[in-house]
Amino acid sequence: IEPDDRDFLPKIDLHDGYIGDSYPLCVDLPVRSFLRRGGRYTRRVSLGDVVHSDTTVLEPDVGSPLHATLCAAAVEGAACTFPSQLTLDSNLACSGADCSVNRIDVAKLMDGGVAVWFEFQPPPCVELAFFSDGTLFSGEQGVQQCASRAVLDAALGRQAPAVLNNP
Repeated sequence: IEPDDRDFLPKIDLHDGYIGDSYPLCVDLPVRSFLRRGGRYTRRVSLGDVVHSDTTVLEPDVGSPLHATLCAAAVEGAACTFPSQLTLDSNLACSGADCSVNRIDVAKLMDGGVAVWFEFQPPPCVELAFFSDGTLFSGEQGVQQCASRAVLDAALGRQAPAVLNNP
């Protein structure tokens, strides 16, 4: 599937609604959803397939609830087991570096000088095809496109970069 080739217009489902009707809007997802119940992490061997120019990498502090959960040591002080996949079964407290970002793509843990990478998979959500706060911006490859200012801010977890113009 090529993301650039997808159809952005809403599609009708088989029950007189629209595909995605039961999902929240992406702009309404809570900040720090990577610490919330249901957050999914997948261990990666390398960052090659998940790193882009706007990838947010978090290095949780040793001893933080996120670090302890991803480490998955049998007992405190034991060696980390680093599960291949993990879903948070409760909300984690924000601690140290975790509090400095609103969203992440990757968590990086160090284990004896070796980096262990976990890709965060955000919860499913939908974006509206039509919006009233359209803003022209330059995308990752310099292509100009129109997007909702709220969606840009939510996707980046911060205020979006400078705007080219307001249509």
